[in-house]
Amino acid sequence: MTATTAQQDAPIGRVEVEGEVVSTKWTEGRFPAHKMMVEANTGFRVWVTIPTQFDTPERGDRVRFTATLEQSNDDPTFAFGSRPAGAELVGETTEVEESVHSSRIQAGDEIVWTEWNDDNAPLKGNRAAGRGRVRSIDWIGSCPVVLLTTNEYVEIGGNEMVTVIRTKSAEVK
Repeated sequence: MTATTAQQDAPIGRVEVEGEVVSTKWTEGRFPAHKMMVEANTGFRVWVTIPTQFDTPERGDRVRFTATLEQSNDDPTFAFGSRPAGAELVGETTEVEESVHSSRIQAGDEIVWTEWNDDNAPLKGNRAAGRGRVRSIDWIGSCPVVLLTTNEYVEIGGNEMVTVIRTKSAEVK
Protein backbone atom coordinates (compact mmCIF):
# COMPACT_ATOMS: atom_id res chain seq x y z
CA MET A 1 0.00 0.00 0.00
CA THR A 2 1.33 3.43 -0.80
CA ALA A 3 1.86 5.88 2.00
CA THR A 4 -1.02 8.03 0.75
CA THR A 5 -3.60 5.20 0.68
CA ALA A 6 -5.53 4.84 3.94
CA GLN A 7 -6.97 1.46 4.78
CA GLN A 8 -10.66 1.23 4.06
CA ASP A 9 -13.20 -1.41 5.08
CA ALA A 10 -13.55 -4.12 2.47
CA PRO A 11 -16.81 -4.02 0.50
CA ILE A 12 -19.26 -6.92 0.61
CA GLY A 13 -20.89 -8.62 -2.36
CA ARG A 14 -20.00 -8.80 -6.05
CA VAL A 15 -17.49 -6.03 -6.77
CA GLU A 16 -14.73 -5.09 -9.18
CA VAL A 17 -11.31 -5.05 -7.53
CA GLU A 18 -8.27 -3.30 -8.96
CA GLY A 19 -4.98 -3.38 -7.11
CA GLU A 20 -1.50 -4.78 -6.64
CA VAL A 21 -0.62 -8.44 -6.10
CA VAL A 22 1.09 -8.61 -2.69
CA SER A 23 1.77 -12.36 -2.66
CA THR A 24 0.79 -15.68 -4.23
CA LYS A 25 0.64 -19.14 -2.68
CA TRP A 26 -0.41 -22.70 -3.48
CA THR A 27 -2.80 -23.93 -0.80
CA GLU A 28 -3.05 -27.61 0.02
CA GLY A 29 -5.97 -29.53 1.39
CA ARG A 30 -9.18 -31.01 0.07
CA PHE A 31 -9.36 -28.43 -2.74
CA PRO A 32 -5.81 -27.30 -3.59
CA ALA A 33 -5.72 -23.90 -5.29
CA HIS A 34 -3.36 -21.16 -6.36
CA LYS A 35 -4.30 -18.02 -4.39
CA MET A 36 -3.21 -14.40 -4.32
CA MET A 37 -3.38 -11.52 -1.87
CA VAL A 38 -4.33 -8.26 -3.59
CA GLU A 39 -4.17 -4.83 -2.03
CA ALA A 40 -6.93 -2.80 -3.67
CA ASN A 41 -6.38 0.78 -4.79
CA THR A 42 -8.82 1.89 -2.08
CA GLY A 43 -6.77 0.23 0.68
CA PHE A 44 -8.53 -3.03 1.61
CA ARG A 45 -6.94 -6.46 1.05
CA VAL A 46 -8.52 -9.54 -0.51
CA TRP A 47 -7.44 -13.22 -0.52
CA VAL A 48 -8.78 -14.88 -3.65
CA THR A 49 -8.15 -17.80 -6.02
CA ILE A 50 -6.07 -16.69 -8.99
CA PRO A 51 -8.51 -16.35 -11.91
CA THR A 52 -8.01 -18.75 -14.82
CA GLN A 53 -7.36 -15.80 -17.16
CA PHE A 54 -3.93 -15.34 -15.49
CA ASP A 55 -0.93 -17.61 -15.86
CA THR A 56 0.80 -16.71 -12.63
CA PRO A 57 0.74 -13.08 -11.58
CA GLU A 58 3.94 -11.81 -9.98
CA ARG A 59 4.25 -9.83 -6.78
CA GLY A 60 3.81 -6.18 -7.76
CA ASP A 61 1.65 -6.85 -10.83
CA ARG A 62 -1.45 -4.69 -11.10
CA VAL A 63 -4.65 -6.67 -11.70
CA ARG A 64 -8.38 -6.08 -12.15
CA PHE A 65 -11.11 -8.68 -11.60
CA THR A 66 -14.66 -9.08 -10.32
CA ALA A 67 -15.32 -11.35 -7.32
CA THR A 68 -17.79 -11.92 -4.53
CA LEU A 69 -16.25 -10.54 -1.32
CA GLU A 70 -17.01 -11.55 2.23
CA GLN A 71 -15.52 -9.36 4.94
CA SER A 72 -13.37 -11.07 7.57
CA ASN A 73 -14.85 -11.35 11.08
CA ASP A 74 -11.46 -10.36 12.58
CA ASP A 75 -10.45 -7.44 10.32
CA PRO A 76 -12.92 -5.23 8.42
CA THR A 77 -10.15 -4.14 6.01
CA PHE A 78 -9.67 -7.76 4.86
CA ALA A 79 -11.97 -9.84 2.64
CA PHE A 80 -12.13 -13.35 1.25
CA GLY A 81 -12.95 -13.45 -2.45
CA SER A 82 -14.76 -16.16 -4.36
CA ARG A 83 -15.77 -16.80 -8.00
CA PRO A 84 -13.27 -14.39 -9.59
CA ALA A 85 -14.05 -13.52 -13.22
CA GLY A 86 -13.27 -10.97 -15.89
CA ALA A 87 -9.66 -10.78 -14.81
CA GLU A 88 -7.07 -8.71 -16.61
CA LEU A 89 -3.50 -7.65 -16.03
CA VAL A 90 -3.37 -3.84 -16.01
CA GLY A 91 0.32 -3.40 -15.16
CA GLU A 92 3.43 -5.52 -14.66
CA THR A 93 6.59 -5.00 -12.67
CA THR A 94 10.06 -5.81 -13.84
CA GLU A 95 13.23 -5.94 -11.82
CA VAL A 96 15.90 -3.50 -12.90
CA GLU A 97 19.43 -3.88 -11.57
CA GLU A 98 21.52 -0.79 -11.26
CA SER A 99 24.88 -0.13 -9.70
CA VAL A 100 24.75 2.72 -7.19
CA HIS A 101 27.25 4.27 -4.81
CA SER A 102 26.84 2.91 -1.28
CA SER A 103 25.77 6.37 -0.07
CA ARG A 104 22.66 6.23 -2.30
CA ILE A 105 21.11 3.07 -0.79
CA GLN A 106 17.60 3.71 0.52
CA ALA A 107 15.25 1.91 2.89
CA GLY A 108 13.09 -0.43 0.80
CA ASP A 109 15.83 -1.14 -1.78
CA GLU A 110 16.75 -4.74 -2.47
CA ILE A 111 20.53 -5.05 -2.57
CA VAL A 112 23.05 -7.64 -3.72
CA TRP A 113 26.52 -7.53 -2.19
CA THR A 114 29.80 -9.36 -2.59
CA GLU A 115 32.11 -10.19 0.29
CA TRP A 116 35.74 -9.14 -0.03
CA ASN A 117 38.86 -10.62 1.56
CA ASP A 118 41.81 -8.73 3.10
CA ASP A 119 43.54 -8.50 -0.31
CA ASN A 120 40.55 -6.53 -1.66
CA ALA A 121 39.49 -9.44 -3.87
CA PRO A 122 35.95 -10.82 -3.94
CA LEU A 123 35.31 -14.04 -2.06
CA LYS A 124 33.40 -16.96 -3.59
CA GLY A 125 34.67 -16.40 -7.13
CA ASN A 126 33.00 -13.00 -7.58
CA ARG A 127 29.53 -14.41 -6.88
CA ALA A 128 27.07 -12.40 -4.85
CA ALA A 129 27.41 -13.22 -1.18
CA GLY A 130 23.89 -12.19 -0.37
CA ARG A 131 20.69 -10.43 -1.31
CA GLY A 132 18.19 -8.72 0.93
CA ARG A 133 15.75 -5.84 1.38
CA VAL A 134 16.95 -2.77 3.31
CA ARG A 135 14.99 -1.89 6.47
CA SER A 136 17.22 0.97 7.67
CA ILE A 137 20.72 2.38 7.33
CA ASP A 138 23.14 3.56 10.02
CA TRP A 139 26.57 5.06 9.45
CA ILE A 140 29.88 4.23 11.11
CA GLY A 141 32.13 7.00 9.88
CA SER A 142 31.80 6.95 6.10
CA CYS A 143 30.61 3.30 5.92
CA PRO A 144 26.92 2.45 5.76
CA VAL A 145 25.72 -0.40 7.95
CA VAL A 146 22.50 -1.78 6.49
CA LEU A 147 19.83 -3.50 8.57
CA LEU A 148 17.90 -5.93 6.38
CA THR A 149 14.27 -6.92 6.86
CA THR A 150 15.60 -10.29 8.09
CA ASN A 151 17.26 -8.42 11.01
CA GLU A 152 20.75 -9.13 9.63
CA TYR A 153 23.36 -6.38 9.41
CA VAL A 154 25.56 -5.88 6.33
CA GLU A 155 28.55 -3.54 6.45
CA ILE A 156 29.32 -1.96 3.10
CA GLY A 157 32.49 -0.05 2.28
CA GLY A 158 31.95 3.69 2.21
CA ASN A 159 33.27 4.10 -1.32
CA GLU A 160 31.83 0.98 -2.96
CA MET A 161 29.28 0.46 -5.69
CA VAL A 162 26.37 -1.79 -4.71
CA THR A 163 23.89 -3.56 -6.97
CA VAL A 164 20.39 -2.36 -6.16
CA ILE A 165 17.34 -4.13 -7.56
CA ARG A 166 14.36 -1.86 -7.97
CA THR A 167 10.98 -2.75 -9.38
CA LYS A 168 9.56 -0.61 -12.14
CA SER A 169 5.88 -0.72 -13.06
CA ALA A 170 4.80 -0.69 -16.68
CA GLU A 171 1.31 -0.37 -18.09
CA VAL A 172 0.14 -3.33 -20.14
CA LYS A 173 -1.06 -2.27 -23.58
